[in-house]
Amino acid sequence: MVPPTDTGMETPVSSQEPVQTPPEEPETPSMEAQEPVKDDDDVATDKAKLQLLRDELEQTRGSLDADFIKTFQSSLTPEEQELQFGDPAAFLSLYEQKKQAFLEERITSKESAISELEATIQHKEETAAYKSAMAEFLKNHPDVTKEALRDFFYNDLPPRKQKELSVMAPLEMYEALYAEYSKSAP
Repeated sequence: MVPPTDTGMETPVSSQEPVQTPPEEPETPSMEAQEPVKDDDDVATDKAKLQLLRDELEQTRGSLDADFIKTFQSSLTPEEQELQFGDPAAFLSLYEQKKQAFLEERITSKESAISELEATIQHKEETAAYKSAMAEFLKNHPDVTKEALRDFFYNDLPPRKQKELSVMAPLEMYEALYAEYSKSAP
């Protein structure tokens, strides 16, 4: 699981895999128990947009040939029309070039938008999971601050342990980090 980037998760600048840490919430200086931020409406809106994009893409694919033929026919210049009988190979090449451009315009842009929106939704869901896990963790451990955990994670844990923690589920990661923190506390 790759940790979200805007929740205080940081990625080292080395060639090592990303390492996650407890998310930082600058507007909250202490780690007192808080309610998780609800992005459900935002995610639901994004999911609705995603479904609309998928429907549009499917509709576009369904009418692709008919739409392209109309577009191609209306876009031909008189010189290009002459190629049809004068140089069939050049005409077919022109046809393929225009069809590729048409596909790029109609299909690829929608596929790209779908991929970007899927990534955004995944990121928001992961962020919500980390925030929710942190809120639950803070309710169970009011004796520790996010800042103390973050400082411990980056300054006291060896890279191998950081990597080990970074692949855990959010709440499990926080609990394991707290266990390590508690072992080292004076």
